[in-house]
Amino acid sequence: MPSPEQREFAALLLRKAEGDVEVVRALVDNTSITDDAIGFHAQQAIEKAMKAVLAIHGVQFPRTHDLGFLLELADRDGVRIPDVVVEARWLTPWSAEFRYDDPPVPDELDRNASLRSVEQALAWARGVLADGE
Repeated sequence: MPSPEQREFAALLLRKAEGDVEVVRALVDNTSITDDAIGFHAQQAIEKAMKAVLAIHGVQFPRTHDLGFLLELADRDGVRIPDVVVEARWLTPWSAEFRYDDPPVPDELDRNASLRSVEQALAWARGVLADGE
């Protein structure tokens, strides 16, 4: 059973993820906005949704933007992550740390796929938090 603090922190992360997904929805069709901006908010939404679920399960996580690492933590602690969220790890290159460290980023973001991914991740996280774990 999650503690009140875990519930509160998870709810905060989910609200922040909702804000990121709203940005993606608003900008996905705007061709004057760069893929970096859309990809960043898509990655952030999925990251925060995953962290919300980890938090509700009492899993401690460091400050990271690496979706693959968060998946490893979930697996280690027995937190089931649905395939649609696991597959969204392709958005990791658009995270903050990768944007500033200059690694190779794919030439083009599939904006519609990123929107689908974030909407599925948020729906999953909402369900987990509504169930209480």
